Amino acid sequence: MSKVGPRPRFIVAACSVALLGGCSGDYWLGGLTNGASGGSGASSGGASTVPSLTLDADVVLTGSDSFEPSAEPCVIDGRGHSIRSVEPWNGHVWLHDCRLVGLGTEATPSLDLTMDEGAWTRVERCTFDGSGRVRVNNAADSTTTFSENTLMSNALLAEPPLRDDAEPVFLAEGWDGTGSKVFRGNKILKGFVEFGKATHWLIGGDTAADSNVLVGRRAGIVLWGSDFTVRGNYVHDVFVTSADQPLGNQESALSVVYETTGVLVEHNVLRKGHWVVRGIAGEFRYNAVLDPGSSGWLQQPFEDTKVHHNLFLTYAHSGEEQGLAPGAAPIEAGLSLVNFRKTGIEVYGNTFDGGGPERHFVGPAVSVDSTCFLDSLRSNVFMRFPFEVADGSQAAVRPPYGDGISPLSDRLGYADYNLFYAPDAKPPRNYALGVSGLSMRTDAGFGLHDASPMGPLDEQVDPRFRQTPPLQLPYDEDDVVSGKLAVWQVLSTLRDLYSPGAQSPLVDAGDPADGAGADIGAIGSGTPDPGDRFGGTQP
Repeated sequence: MSKVGPRPRFIVAACSVALLGGCSGDYWLGGLTNGASGGSGASSGGASTVPSLTLDADVVLTGSDSFEPSAEPCVIDGRGHSIRSVEPWNGHVWLHDCRLVGLGTEATPSLDLTMDEGAWTRVERCTFDGSGRVRVNNAADSTTTFSENTLMSNALLAEPPLRDDAEPVFLAEGWDGTGSKVFRGNKILKGFVEFGKATHWLIGGDTAADSNVLVGRRAGIVLWGSDFTVRGNYVHDVFVTSADQPLGNQESALSVVYETTGVLVEHNVLRKGHWVVRGIAGEFRYNAVLDPGSSGWLQQPFEDTKVHHNLFLTYAHSGEEQGLAPGAAPIEAGLSLVNFRKTGIEVYGNTFDGGGPERHFVGPAVSVDSTCFLDSLRSNVFMRFPFEVADGSQAAVRPPYGDGISPLSDRLGYADYNLFYAPDAKPPRNYALGVSGLSMRTDAGFGLHDASPMGPLDEQVDPRFRQTPPLQLPYDEDDVVSGKLAVWQVLSTLRDLYSPGAQSPLVDAGDPADGAGADIGAIGSGTPDPGDRFGGTQP
């Protein structure tokens, strides 16, 4: 035993204690005791278990130190202490099949690891029970795998009234890290996860086992950095309310911060938020975007972003009444371009369903403000928007709700091969934005080929799905949280509901520039279309 500073530390030789295995080099571990001297370790999960490891100080790693508890069962009673590194650290942490009880506090992370060259962290199949948030920082070629873990709803996480003042329950950093990182198969039951000043992360994956499920208060994903793939995840943001903010404040299921690049978001189910998605860069495809709050489904696609083959749908549920008339806060936007976004934005092959008169959707399906420009709007379905605008300025595509629509402003580069169906609008109006130099429903590139091609102005055409899509959520979310229902099964269910019928005007009627068999809307039929991948087989 040696002493470092005012309290004892233990130098544990490689593999000399049963708790530690598969190691190389020495462990510099502070204040460790085995289960015999620990407390009861009773967890909120039910059964009381005796800790295999009890902390009476932080576990501190530096240099080449590594930490691999291997006792069975692995139960760590943190007693408010953390597992953390001190730079420079080039070792590793491998936690697997552990229950982590009381690790960290509301103010300090449970894991706080900054990794230098050669370092790695693997946390697999662990349960964080009444524990603090997790922070990893990957520099150089260091790597992190955070897989199949559960962060319980009793996470030690403050809930300030403003989302911007809240801490993430999982934070990944490392702006200049070159190593690959993975966040997959996790269940997050409180708080959002943030990949901030980070790069090279796969969030989710190709199989049902890879899907992250985030359901709970302030659940969400935040991206800030570069090279992110977000695939096959389920996110439901439950608002944190307060006396001053009875409907929460600036919540979102997915947020992408300015200057983020190289993002692919596909095959996800994203629910709730004032904006379900706030900011997006790169490519956003094959997603189900459900239950918008007052600010809509998706706000502010960045330059050169493609939004295609997504379902944008509107359900409503007890306790989450935005968009449920009467007396609810209205939905003022669908997909909106704001804040000087002018270049390379394309919106195509999507289905936007406003939910009909049972929903208080006063805004447009797509809006473009005076500082923005939408290059292409093609092959989309716009259906069942009630357009409850008292001044008669309702339109599916227009300036933001509350702005005037006359004279017509040229904020579209191309708009054609779309279908509009708003039988409850009085009267319906399709476009209240223009394409420079073109006449609506007269010229190719501005509605000439909208369904039905070369038809009258503001024509409404029934998309004729195989069945009328329901207005209530068509699956039980509890089954998703329990693992009984996979994200891919949810997407498949939604695909069936929005598949065109045999006589549908959507079939093979999309913009031919997108290839043979292109359909209108997110779901195809008829001639095979390589872009028709929503809710199909896993990639």
